[in-house]
Amino acid sequence: MKAILLAVMAAISLVLGGCVFPGSKLGPGDKIGDMELTTEFDINVHDLCTFEELGAGTCVIPVSVQVLGVSVGWSEDTPEALEAAWATSKWELTIDGRPIDLDAFGTFDLDWGEKRARVWDVGLIGLSPGEHLARYEFFVDETVERGNHEQIYQFTVAP
Repeated sequence: MKAILLAVMAAISLVLGGCVFPGSKLGPGDKIGDMELTTEFDINVHDLCTFEELGAGTCVIPVSVQVLGVSVGWSEDTPEALEAAWATSKWELTIDGRPIDLDAFGTFDLDWGEKRARVWDVGLIGLSPGEHLARYEFFVDETVERGNHEQIYQFTVAP
């Protein structure tokens, strides 16, 4: 009887292990529809559209672009100021209404003009035609721009 119970429990674990429950955060390799979340991309959405187009929802991405970053970050004048701002910041991301586990994606640092920036490493593979919305909501404390912020990437993948 114990062997049967263990076998049933093992089968249930295998089935549930591949499920994403409503409300759970998605990480690399998870899917939103047919699109897979990734940390591997060469083109970011703001390379193709301006921040104004992304905010207004007038950004159009050709369906031929099949791997696209939807990353955003924060910059400061010095690496020390960036570390201080980042250490107390709090970030949330949803893509098409689905919550994303940002810590699972990680970040990368880069020089942005005269500033140092830290950027979330979030991308999509296999872009689905239609409208998409990536919404970052974040709070930054240790900076002159202290407070709540939002960055919206609203774009349409057109065939």
